[in-house]
Amino acid sequence: MWPAALHLEVSDIDSQRLMIHVHRGKGAKDRFVPLPRAVLTILREQWRRHRHPRLLFPACGRDGRSAATATTPMAKSSVQGAFRQATRAAGIHKRGVSVHTLRHCYATHLLEAGVNLRVIQQHMGHASLETTMIYLELTEGHDCIRDLSEHPDQVGSVKAVIEVGERLSIPLGCHDVCYALAHRSPFQVIKHLLLHIEDIENPVGE
Repeated sequence: MWPAALHLEVSDIDSQRLMIHVHRGKGAKDRFVPLPRAVLTILREQWRRHRHPRLLFPACGRDGRSAATATTPMAKSSVQGAFRQATRAAGIHKRGVSVHTLRHCYATHLLEAGVNLRVIQQHMGHASLETTMIYLELTEGHDCIRDLSEHPDQVGSVKAVIEVGERLSIPLGCHDVCYALAHRSPFQVIKHLLLHIEDIENPVGE
């Protein structure tokens, strides 16, 4: 859940590997998520405003000047208030938009970019791949994913092909799998993966 971000500490930011260590996030599990360099720059600017030795987002206090010595992170209501101001400034008036919406946006953007569904599952902290595959129904702008959302019976096939690809150490993007299933049966797709492995192990056909 997004409140886990409020408890981020300075030591959770790995600027060398560009990763964030999220403690007790979704499902009360720890995980690492990618940190874009542009976001790292913003986080550094944010920290310079308070220079708290431990907390990345400390509570500012009633006077707005107590952040450097705060013992707790900022309140959820403060973030929600800032989010409402940002949505109004951006001209977003859709009902139901919240801070949690950003989590869904992150997942759908990764999916539309062709990121491996299993990688998205890890970034989101989902215990089950089926939970991550819900975003297939939320994603627009890609023909094969739109077709899949209209034929939910194919979802199991996508999962099966991705899992076979993992066993064969072939990273498969969800777009690739959806496209393949639109033209072949799951059996034919898996057979193609096995032939792909044979080509790698025997590149000259000996």
